[in-house]
Amino acid sequence: MGRLRGFGVVCLCVVVLGACGGKRDDSNRLVNQALEKASLNDLAAAKSKLQLAIAADPENAAAYHTRAAILCKEGLVQDAIPDFERAVELDKNNASWRYELAGKYWEIYQASAGTPDRDQYLPKIEEQVSRAIELNNTLSDYYLLRARCRKAMMSFKGAAEDYRKAIELDPLTVGSYLELGRLYGLMWKIFYRDDLFALAEQVLSTGDKLAELSDLSIEAQNLLPDLAFELGQLYVWRATVETDEAAQKGFREKAIAKFTAIDEDYRDRPMLRLQLAQVFQMNGDIPKACTAAREAMAGISGSDPERATLHNYVVQLEQEVCVTSTGYDPNR
Repeated sequence: MGRLRGFGVVCLCVVVLGACGGKRDDSNRLVNQALEKASLNDLAAAKSKLQLAIAADPENAAAYHTRAAILCKEGLVQDAIPDFERAVELDKNNASWRYELAGKYWEIYQASAGTPDRDQYLPKIEEQVSRAIELNNTLSDYYLLRARCRKAMMSFKGAAEDYRKAIELDPLTVGSYLELGRLYGLMWKIFYRDDLFALAEQVLSTGDKLAELSDLSIEAQNLLPDLAFELGQLYVWRATVETDEAAQKGFREKAIAKFTAIDEDYRDRPMLRLQLAQVFQMNGDIPKACTAAREAMAGISGSDPERATLHNYVVQLEQEVCVTSTGYDPNR
């Protein structure tokens, strides 16, 4: 969910134009030669040309940016950061380069889960993408990246504002509705305010209605089941905090309707069937709970700890619910 467009692959086909005479001319020619080598996938030769370009003119921003792009193409994102930073330092008003730098910081942040110093990247991301927005406030991806950064920094209000701006600029991006809906849902689970629940439901429902459009991108269409699943989970959570029994059942019925509607399309069908089993159990519909639990267990594969934990949970659910209530024994 939610891959940001624009900084995943840095363009290597831009020809450096313009000249300042002397050293800059020589440096630009070397950058262009490096780009030609890179287009032929001769990255070692390209980097060698760029080293010469930087030696000829240490203030040629394009040379640093191009070398950073090549390092990223080699998968050396961390090594590319100093060159990205130097390029931005030399060309302070280049919004797209600042966005790329922020995006690379974000990639490193995401890849550093569990490390003690990963949060150091968040202020850098916010600084660079905020400057990019000051220079160009028309691109939804800029706001989307800052929203993700601010959410990670627990700055929920600022993140929500950025998600809304991203949706305003690109109202057909299903991922933005999904992420904003999740944000409001998270805030509701923390503060249990009805207005936050209403916002979460509104945003997710609005995104869900995009399914009625015929011109959605394939990427957007693929996210629609995730959006409906998130809305179903929101209803399940609401049912658990309601004190009125009728209201509880009403929200659970809404959840069942959402889960059932995407039963064939959701990317993780065992998890979907597990959710249905739990909701059916809460509603006292034991036969349906057992059926959904058996289907969930049949679809679980893999040996990683997360899947093993899920499998054990479903077995326990079957034993506690199905055996006790219906006499069904999955081990028989």
